[in-house]
Amino acid sequence: MNRLYSNIRKRRQELGMTQTELAERIGYKDHTTVNKIEAGLVDISVGKLYQFAKALDISAFALLDWSPDEDEKK
Repeated sequence: MNRLYSNIRKRRQELGMTQTELAERIGYKDHTTVNKIEAGLVDISVGKLYQFAKALDISAFALLDWSPDEDEKK
């Protein structure tokens, strides 16, 4: 599973949020799409990434497990 999608699930669970609650914050009709995203079955756009980050009160970079320092190390 892609790290982004597992990080979305992990952060949602840390906040005690259900998939339905997250779906509502993002603007999805129900939890089905969030479930598919967390399972890695559906990709999200950059715009949706930022919506997830805002809804989960975390930076998009943190969801991606990326920091600017990583590029400098390569």
